[in-house]
Amino acid sequence: MAKKVKFYQFFLLVFLVLSQVLGAVSTYAFIIGSDNRRIITDYSKQPYAATVAITVRFSDGSRRSSTGVMVADDFVLTAGHVVYKSASGGFAVAAEITTGAGGSKMPGKAHAEGKSSFRVLTAYASGDHSSAHDIGGIKLDKHFNDKVGKLEFAKTVSVGEKARLSGFSHDLNGKLGTSIGRIISVSPDNIRYDMDSTASASGAGITNMKNQLLAIHSGGNNHSNVGARLAGENLKEVQSWLPKEKLNFWDRLVAFLKHLF
Repeated sequence: MAKKVKFYQFFLLVFLVLSQVLGAVSTYAFIIGSDNRRIITDYSKQPYAATVAITVRFSDGSRRSSTGVMVADDFVLTAGHVVYKSASGGFAVAAEITTGAGGSKMPGKAHAEGKSSFRVLTAYASGDHSSAHDIGGIKLDKHFNDKVGKLEFAKTVSVGEKARLSGFSHDLNGKLGTSIGRIISVSPDNIRYDMDSTASASGAGITNMKNQLLAIHSGGNNHSNVGARLAGENLKEVQSWLPKEKLNFWDRLVAFLKHLF
């Protein structure tokens, strides 16, 4: 009898430890309380126009479906674990990106071919697969039109601030769901929030109510969801991936005058 008690105590201890570890860093996303996601059918407004559905393929033939957000005419941000999978040969080798997926109008599709089209943060590539550095990127083979657009990066974020998570969760059958909630905590590399999501929403943009990007959705546990914050070194490296915008004469003149005054 004593041996059985000790066995159950040991089993319970192992279960509790694993629950804490897996809950802290899980790349699965969760519904926090009741599910308040709303299905989007009008893709003419942001942040929905710039939110894209992603399907990537790895060298071993495996595929992964997820979410991303346009930050340049030909560049998508998503989660690092969407485009990089050690067990499948590292970086993805191909991707199909669809805008307006699930809506009545589909502005178009774009593709990426070859491992050189994919990026992850240096820290992630070096083995730090925590949510703090779970950011990846995809360079597309063409520019999307103006209907898709792109989102800008937010300069600040505060605990208690309202925010939005919009993603192509697997249980929504190809449709875009959006959830509005609050920022729970902020650290230099992470943001935690109570917006709802499920698997395949990884890589979604976390936006403020001005449709500016705060973070890239990574995963969570049954208490909160978490994203890699787009600030500091994370943002600096992401910006190094993006094409440099060419300003026309008048834009350069305005920039010069702003510098003077």
